[in-house]
Amino acid sequence: MKIYTKKGDQGETRLGSGERVTKDHPLLKMCGDLDELNTALGLIISALPDSLPKITTDLQIIQKCLIKIGAQLASVPYPTDPMPENLETGQYTRNLEEKIDRMQAELPPCHEFILPGGHESACRAHLARTICRRAERRIVGWIAGRDNRNPYSGILPFINRLSDYLFVLARYCNMKTDVSEKK
Repeated sequence: MKIYTKKGDQGETRLGSGERVTKDHPLLKMCGDLDELNTALGLIISALPDSLPKITTDLQIIQKCLIKIGAQLASVPYPTDPMPENLETGQYTRNLEEKIDRMQAELPPCHEFILPGGHESACRAHLARTICRRAERRIVGWIAGRDNRNPYSGILPFINRLSDYLFVLARYCNMKTDVSEKK
């Protein structure tokens, strides 16, 4: 299979539903943010210390979920496959909450703003968090533009919790690498 088809050379692309839209369509911007977020998660993985293999596994599971979400959104209004049941039931979101709680149990309390920085893995987690927040804003706008017809109600809580997870992960990476936070 060739990677290039030349069909997008005029600034349009086809959604999974078959509909052709311009490449600056709000849905494609949202899917692009999710793709960028997924890439940022890969960057975190590449910078994680060897002492955190469980975090690598967790992030790879999240990456797979983001790919599924992006594929489903690009198929609107005719999704090709059902959204993962664990996303719709809130299980993925609860799993993130459990991971956040475990990391926070090891972290000192945080009552001040923290400057993004520190160990490279922490910096990348902070960057991923900001990309996640942008994706969240686009998803909120997309849902609002659909007259409250949201076929994927589990997406927004998952993305919201993911940004929380990435903030805590940044703090956790700094702690595990003995890098102090700047408040």
